[in-house]
Amino acid sequence: MGELQLIPESAWIQAVFVVLFILLVVYMMERSGRQQSEWQSFMSGENEKWQEFIGDQTASTTVALERVKDCLTQINDSIILHDSKVELKISEAMRRTARETERILAKTIIIKAGKSEPEELEKEK
Repeated sequence: MGELQLIPESAWIQAVFVVLFILLVVYMMERSGRQQSEWQSFMSGENEKWQEFIGDQTASTTVALERVKDCLTQINDSIILHDSKVELKISEAMRRTARETERILAKTIIIKAGKSEPEELEKEK
């Protein structure tokens, strides 16, 4: 019985491997945590850039829509003005047509009655 060893030599070698494995796992976890922090920081920056871009696009779209609204308002005002002019011309034309129709009718009645046309027409005017 020579020497008594509490832990055999192969157990010491196994302990070294276990410690190395534990150190490797700790290192990988630490590195993974650091990468996640970097990734979150990167994504946060990209998110801010994206939100800024969307804000700019929304602002430019709003300005463009305001211009379109102004143009449509101008067109609407022009159409209303044009419609009022057309209505005025139509009413004037209808009054002239009504006067002309009355004159022609009176002339026809006078002719049928056998009266002299110029004398009767001058009396009406």
